[in-house]
Amino acid sequence: MANQVLEFDFSQLELNDTSECHITFPDGRLCYMPKIDENNNKVDDETKPLLILLYGSDSKQARTANLARLRKLDKIEKKRHKDSLPSDSEIEARLEINREFVAELTCGWKNFKESFTREQALDFYKKYPIVYEQVDKHIADRTNYVKK
Repeated sequence: MANQVLEFDFSQLELNDTSECHITFPDGRLCYMPKIDENNNKVDDETKPLLILLYGSDSKQARTANLARLRKLDKIEKKRHKDSLPSDSEIEARLEINREFVAELTCGWKNFKESFTREQALDFYKKYPIVYEQVDKHIADRTNYVKK
């Protein structure tokens, strides 16, 4: 029997650049937008999923945004005395930098009343920390970006 060389198909490890995150309630139920008419009246029970479109952590956009985020975090770190604990304002500044990072990786949304801008995404994540946390976890989980 001749020596057989087997090759692993590394293309199986390739990921999509983007993925959709379906927003959920704290109890795990999926969030839907009811179908409404031009007068803002509910038309029927047909609903549309509330989806946020996200770049993955391995995308070019994420690498670029992460470099900017790390530079901002490094500036905060350099200002603080190395033996002191971070102040409340430093902690809040770090949280804001991380929300900005997630907003940078947000490339759109579907079935929202408002049209998408990154500024609106940032405001939305500030107003609804539960959504920010879901989106942040979604971005970090590579299984959400596996090519099917």
